[in-house]
Amino acid sequence: MKLQHPSHRQGFTILELVIVLGIIGVLAGGAITLMKGFGDTAKIQRADNDIKNAIIPALDGYKLIGKTYPSTDQGLKALVEKPTSQPIPQRHSPIKAVPTDPWGNEYGFENNGGKVRVFSKGPDGKLGTEDDIASDD
Repeated sequence: MKLQHPSHRQGFTILELVIVLGIIGVLAGGAITLMKGFGDTAKIQRADNDIKNAIIPALDGYKLIGKTYPSTDQGLKALVEKPTSQPIPQRHSPIKAVPTDPWGNEYGFENNGGKVRVFSKGPDGKLGTEDDIASDD
């Protein structure tokens, strides 16, 4: 028995391939646009975690062995280098470095009479706007 072959070839035409590739491109572009919003969410979460799970515990350790928090003027730098201005901690156990926030800026620090506040200026890099992230949030 002999198999019969169709007289024309079966497959996709160039036009069909172009249409399918166009649809894939549109879907990929939409997915990328949606995922950009997730990047900001992840950065905000990272800043919150840096503050609450790294910097605040380092400040609490500083106070535990040094008997005082750094002053606002000494800032978070006091965690890395022993201050030479008052208040000078009784003992000092420096950390390697204070992380920068996800947008490449240094975290801010305030000591209001023993109540410390650590903050990031957020995505816009401006202090006092609604996108700021702080330890007291």
